Amino acid sequence: MKDAFKKVLENRSAKLLLLLFSVLIAIVTYTLINSYFVQLKLHKEMVLSRLEAIANTTALQIDGNELKELLKSFPGEDDITSNSQDATYQKINILLRNIKAKNKLSSEIYTLTFNQNKSTLYFGVSSSENPFYRHAYDHFPEELTKYYETGGKVGVYEDKNGHWLSAFAPIKDSLNNTIAVVQADSLFDEFIQEARNSILRNIAYSLSCSPIHATDL
Repeated sequence: MKDAFKKVLENRSAKLLLLLFSVLIAIVTYTLINSYFVQLKLHKEMVLSRLEAIANTTALQIDGNELKELLKSFPGEDDITSNSQDATYQKINILLRNIKAKNKLSSEIYTLTFNQNKSTLYFGVSSSENPFYRHAYDHFPEELTKYYETGGKVGVYEDKNGHWLSAFAPIKDSLNNTIAVVQADSLFDEFIQEARNSILRNIAYSLSCSPIHATDL
């Protein structure tokens, strides 16, 4: 084996091919690493845009006047303990559950209402089978209150349940007042796994299409 490798090194053409192969490997490696991070960023923006579209279309389907009356009628934590307890809550819950299923989301969709006096967000109606009505949202991202009136996207952030990508949109009443926002999430671990699988498939395809292989030497 050593003698064969020595003969290769003594052959000028073989040395040039080996050098060329090494340079190409270095270029391909750099390109793939750079491509990985570029595609990761693009995949993240794609997920956020999808969540934003879900949040926007969902907000338009929720009657802000009905939601306002619901929140007024049941102002306290756990005033609603089942999805069928109130007709309005049940109506919105069914809507959110259908949207979650249609879009194959693994996380719940829910409304959030901002209490300016307490600087706190409270959960309202959710797609969950078990309501967590009027529970305070601890350690929420500042984008939720900063863009409460207009909606927006939230990059990677952490709360007590994990790391997330999210988008939210305002729910308006007939006077164009923001009653709440509806939020759709994607668990970051799921996003990373999905993105990596896609990127690795692209890398494998790129390598399989490479014009130079070790056997060419």
